[in-house]
Amino acid sequence: MEVKTIQHKRCDVVGVKGRVDSQTAPQFAEALDEVTDTGRFKIVIDMSGVEFMSSAGLRVLINTQKTCKRWKIGTAVTDKTTIAMGRPR
Repeated sequence: MEVKTIQHKRCDVVGVKGRVDSQTAPQFAEALDEVTDTGRFKIVIDMSGVEFMSSAGLRVLINTQKTCKRWKIGTAVTDKTTIAMGRPR
């Protein structure tokens, strides 16, 4: 699994490629924790490169959403369709 974080002025984009399973979920969680630990809670997660996600990966997404929700700021999970079409409706 590959995780890349790009910091923008108003949000951070975390791109994920490969398989997110019980062995790689801690690495995924660490990347998201690094963003939230700096006080940045507007996160876009680009999952267009994800081939498979287990319940461990979903748990990481839910925990990150809960962290962001505490500050009344949310996360957005996208795939390549959403990115290509622009803003979701």
